[in-house]
Amino acid sequence: MTGDYTRDTFRREQNFSAVRQQQGRVHLDADWNELVDIGHHAARTTNRDVIGPTGMPEAAPGFALTPAPGSPGTDLIIGEGRAYVDGILVDYTAMPTTLTKISGSGAGTIWEVSAGPRLALGQWIGPLANPLSGLAKVASIQAAQDGNLGRQRLTFNITLGASTTKTVIGLASALTQPSLPGATLPGANGSYLAYLDVWEREITALEVPHIADVALGGPDSALRTQVIWQVKLLPLQPLIASGELTAPPMCKSFPAGWSPDKGPPLTLIAKASEAAAEASPCELPAAGGYRSLENHLYRVEVHLGGTVGTDTIWLKWSRDNAIHRSTLLDVANGSLLVEDIGKDDAIAFATDDWLEVLDEGRILRGEPGFFVEIGEVVGSRLGI
Repeated sequence: MTGDYTRDTFRREQNFSAVRQQQGRVHLDADWNELVDIGHHAARTTNRDVIGPTGMPEAAPGFALTPAPGSPGTDLIIGEGRAYVDGILVDYTAMPTTLTKISGSGAGTIWEVSAGPRLALGQWIGPLANPLSGLAKVASIQAAQDGNLGRQRLTFNITLGASTTKTVIGLASALTQPSLPGATLPGANGSYLAYLDVWEREITALEVPHIADVALGGPDSALRTQVIWQVKLLPLQPLIASGELTAPPMCKSFPAGWSPDKGPPLTLIAKASEAAAEASPCELPAAGGYRSLENHLYRVEVHLGGTVGTDTIWLKWSRDNAIHRSTLLDVANGSLLVEDIGKDDAIAFATDDWLEVLDEGRILRGEPGFFVEIGEVVGSRLGI
């Protein structure tokens, strides 16, 4: 969690059921966040107790996999609906897109997205009433042109009929998942387990600009937590060969509590080094380290993992929970052009600082970014 937090005060064992404000008191982020954590804990514990580790509602079961048209193994269409994973509600609802015919005929017809979400290259679409009854796939997307108001223009692999306006549903598939860019299907024949990987990420105004309040000049305020779902495939033959799974593979073949994640969770233990005592209690020791008044929330992450004793393992850390971020606008001539270097000298990017450059794809795939060291700062241009 990379928000600007003072501390995390939620403790499950304390059995607190609410947080109540008192008049005339200071509002703190820790109180607000503990209230959210209390609610999450109660709701998700209830879901696990009633539903179990996983489950789907009878009226709207989600994430059914349907083979896409064409050669076997081409793609898998992901069905709409809901699921519960470890107590977390996972909701996939595809929104309608309106297409307007621009020119051409047959499969060469150029369509424009006139309303609704844009489509991705290779994405499947279907009729609004029954999406799986007449599937078509986005074959090409035209580069942006002057005069089309920035609207997306594209073609499909088959003709969509004679109508000049169509409302369709853009579907997710194993290859075109909204939160797993660059997904691929395995090429080898065999048995695979399709599973739903669910986790949460924090979203700020950098990712979703409307979070910032425009009327107040767009100050950084609260952020959002977003549920991410990803359909992944795990080959079962290695599990059968190792004896972890019995053949033929079935749902009941997996032992209780089995998870695709390997190994137990790791724990980091850290402590402050004790400084030598000074003669005067009014003097801070020379090696006392941080001396300012603000809270610091240190963050340590594994940048590159591996096997201890065999691989080189890289750790990265931030004394401010990695909250100082900016949008990268351009890379040119050995420099990074960013939107904002920081509001004041205390938090602004400075010479000799290290930055991690990430994009949306790397974040969603769980991949580390690229580290660069700032050589100089000229306006909003960072020499590296």
